[in-house]
Amino acid sequence: MLGSVTGVSAAAEKIASKFADRFVFYVHVAQLYTKDPDKKVAMPVQDVEKKEIANTWHAPRDGGRLHEGQDIFAPRGTPVLSATEGYNR
Repeated sequence: MLGSVTGVSAAAEKIASKFADRFVFYVHVAQLYTKDPDKKVAMPVQDVEKKEIANTWHAPRDGGRLHEGQDIFAPRGTPVLSATEGYNR
């Protein structure tokens, strides 16, 4: 550990590590903003075809709400894949 050599406390080391991780994350996000958006997004659920998905965007929900998502149904345990390059935090 760094502290044994430099005298830096474990708490300070932990804070510095969190800061560095967050900084790297924001650098990667900034790099993504420099790219053109994907024209085509791959299906993010294994073994599900586009034709199997219904468009329910803004379908009515309880309490006067509107649906603001896309539900993709698959059997429990079906792998969910990355639809595009990016970071999930």
